[in-house]
Amino acid sequence: RTGYRLRNYDAGDRAFGVALAMPQADPPECGFPLLLLSDAALHFDAVASIAAALARREGKTGVSPMIVLGIANGPGWGHDAERRGEDLVPGERGAEGLSALIREHLLPDVAAMAPVDPARTGFLGHSLGALFALDLVARAPGQFGCGMALSPSFWRLPDLAPRVAQALAGTQVRIFMASGEKEPAKINDDMRPMADLLGQHARVEYRLMAGEDHGALPFAVMPAALRFLHAAD
Repeated sequence: RTGYRLRNYDAGDRAFGVALAMPQADPPECGFPLLLLSDAALHFDAVASIAAALARREGKTGVSPMIVLGIANGPGWGHDAERRGEDLVPGERGAEGLSALIREHLLPDVAAMAPVDPARTGFLGHSLGALFALDLVARAPGQFGCGMALSPSFWRLPDLAPRVAQALAGTQVRIFMASGEKEPAKINDDMRPMADLLGQHARVEYRLMAGEDHGALPFAVMPAALRFLHAAD
């Protein structure tokens, strides 16, 4: 992709396309913020562009130059909708392989290219990807400072939030959650109770975005999500 580094990674019998946007700036003493995201064929270009645009006016936006890494669930730059459930729902075979790939290979590979700030390292997922994001940061609180769950499908795994809440107790992991006003009820009805539950053990911010639906939510909330990632103090 123009301006980005792209390569394929294998996790078992599954291939994932990975794109990396590196800032054209010297790293701060603590290292660059790093955001990883799933469903990258749909969202990476927009997220990387928003991050770069906001970083041009760091003093006003609260967003500094950062690394963005996108994971597409298909070789090259594909989006395999039929694979999403297996790749992103915690406990499924594909999700287990992807989680290990991120923790054991992607994070070390990025750290070998540029210094990274663990407190401002986050994983962002949307819908099923939001379930994956919460599960991932709960498994690896030493590698992630932030989990970002947009329109999470809690109805798919009702036991996930209690499990994540217990895993985050005593850690410094922060959680950003958001949904759109026009989301299906099965998503929005769960958001506040799950945010309150997670908030018993972690710093949680939940935003309900007026006028937004399920597909538009990631784009509408991205500036707020990036500011939250940066606000590690």
